[in-house]
Amino acid sequence: MRHLWMAVLCLGLLVNVQAETSFDESFDGPALDAAWTILNGPGSYDLKANPGNLRLHLVGPRTHGEGWMDRTLHPGWTPGMCIYREFEGTNWTMNAKGHYHIRVPGTGAQRAKIVIAWSDTEHLVIEKHSDAWYGPPLLMATLFEGELGRVFVANEDMQADDDSVVNGWTDYAYVYQIVREGQTVIVNYSSDGGQTFEEALRGTYTVELGNKQKVVFSSTVWTTAGSYVDWDFVNVRGSDASTFSRFIPALNAVTYGSEPGRDRVFSAGLIELGENSDGIDPLSEAVSFSVGKHALEIPAGSFALVGKRRYQYSGTIGPATVSCMLKSLGDNQYGYRVHVKNCDLSGTRNPAILNLQIGDDVGEVETRMKGVLHSSRRSK
Repeated sequence: MRHLWMAVLCLGLLVNVQAETSFDESFDGPALDAAWTILNGPGSYDLKANPGNLRLHLVGPRTHGEGWMDRTLHPGWTPGMCIYREFEGTNWTMNAKGHYHIRVPGTGAQRAKIVIAWSDTEHLVIEKHSDAWYGPPLLMATLFEGELGRVFVANEDMQADDDSVVNGWTDYAYVYQIVREGQTVIVNYSSDGGQTFEEALRGTYTVELGNKQKVVFSSTVWTTAGSYVDWDFVNVRGSDASTFSRFIPALNAVTYGSEPGRDRVFSAGLIELGENSDGIDPLSEAVSFSVGKHALEIPAGSFALVGKRRYQYSGTIGPATVSCMLKSLGDNQYGYRVHVKNCDLSGTRNPAILNLQIGDDVGEVETRMKGVLHSSRRSK
């Protein structure tokens, strides 16, 4: 299991845009970014119903979510609305959060999907699946390869224990972390807002996937029942990052509280950007910080400029209280300070790997953390 604090920080309208290698989408504007393509069909989306979310309505009857494909697994059904965004790269990490409101009894298929597609035959589908005629609701992930509809790897047992049907509806949020490492695809998921992740599946393709793919939001619906999904964010981080030429964490400390979730971590020091860096802009780039397996991500646009050289963020990420400061010292050097309270550092060992990333500039160093352990946890 992987622990992660994060708040990561997707009509026939076709827009021709150059594929990206990284992007951050928080759906907080009055309209979708031009990088998204909308394929007409039954269904609708809304950016105002829950500000900061892309709400996708599941609309039937007999609509399928494969309009982005040249072929379909549902002949005789109507292609429903699809919204997709293309991006490039063979090594990347995607994070996305969806809050599902799905009607269960007496509805037939209500399948809300997020898809990573390389082709009609090679793609990943994560779907919240409800069909009153075929059993209880499911959360499942499937890799397809080789032939249309041929399952390569699947996991149909992802639904959280407390994701239950109340008054005829499921009302639950999941965070997904999808990793591509060349030909290997890994799906991690979280049911606690991104604090704790569990691996759902991984598979290595034998068919060459290529450099281009798209993320697709779609649905398959037997009959309209009022179901919808609020997509809070989706982002992609390419791994072709510029490495800091210097990363000096001068002060690092961990304090373990009386129980997991009451821990603190503090780190401060100096970074110097690498020779191939195009600079950093904390006002428009995401900032992530990790100690060992524990990480947080501050979404792009969260920092404020204080004076002329200091960038500051203070806020909450899940249950954690986070303060982060970056200060320009000139000559591509920056001072940094990160302080996180009310987090879970269980399992952190010395020396720990410390990682700091600002946009596509990143540094990683092995360092010893000074620690204080609460008496109630010394025997654990």
